[in-house]
Parts: sequence; structure tokens; C-alpha cells
Amino acid sequence: MKDLQKRIDDAAAKHKNEVEEMQQRTKDDEVKHKEKMDEMEQRLTTSKASYDAQLDEMKNRAENSETSHEEKVNTMQQLIENAKIAHREELGGKQQSMDAAKAAHDAETDKLRNRIEDTKTKYKNRAGWLKSN
Repeated sequence: MKDLQKRIDDAAAKHKNEVEEMQQRTKDDEVKHKEKMDEMEQRLTTSKASYDAQLDEMKNRAENSETSHEEKVNTMQQLIENAKIAHREELGGKQQSMDAAKAAHDAETDKLRNRIEDTKTKYKNRAGWLKSN
């Protein structure tokens, strides 16, 4: 009986360790994701600065050239729209990646919880059977 209890305790400890490891991996994944998001935001900030510089340059040229002013304004507006679209697409892709990683993590956590519950039930049933025999 003590051997069975020890096996139950060992199995419970093992499952607890597995859950703790999964939680740590989740925390690590969250840190990595935050770092990637920070990096992406930095790239977007850099891109915006580049677009702003291009827009400033185009404004100066448009002011110096009456004939091409309207064309350059349209180009500036198109650059702004392109930057907005690129920004939305990049953020959308990162969000999808984050959602997929979270779903995979949640599924793995559910599997571990189910295994723990199955193991507990199995050992409780064995303990009950041993007591009755």
C-alpha cells in the first residue's frame, strides 16, 4: 500500500513538474513574443521616420516646382496609404502568430491537465481495488 501511495505521489510530482515546465515555457514564449513585438514596433518607427523624411523632401520639391506640385502631393498620399497598409498587414500577421502560439499552448496545457486527471483516477481506482481485495 505504501508502494502504491509512493507511486501516486511520484506521478503527481512528475505531472506537477511537467505543468511547471509548461508554464515556464509559456512565460519564455511570452517574453520572446514581446521582444519580437518591440523589434517590429522599432522597425515600424524607423520606417515611419524614413517615410516622414521622404515626405518632407517631396514637400520641399513640390514647393519649388509649381507644375509638379499636384503630382507630388498625390505621391505623398500614396506613400502614407502604403505605409498604413504595410503597418496593418505586419501587425495582423504578428497577431495571428501570437494567437496560434497561444492556442497551441492552451491545447498542450489541456492535454497535461487531462493526463493528470486520468492518472489520479487510475491510481484512485487501483487503491480502491487493492483495499477491497
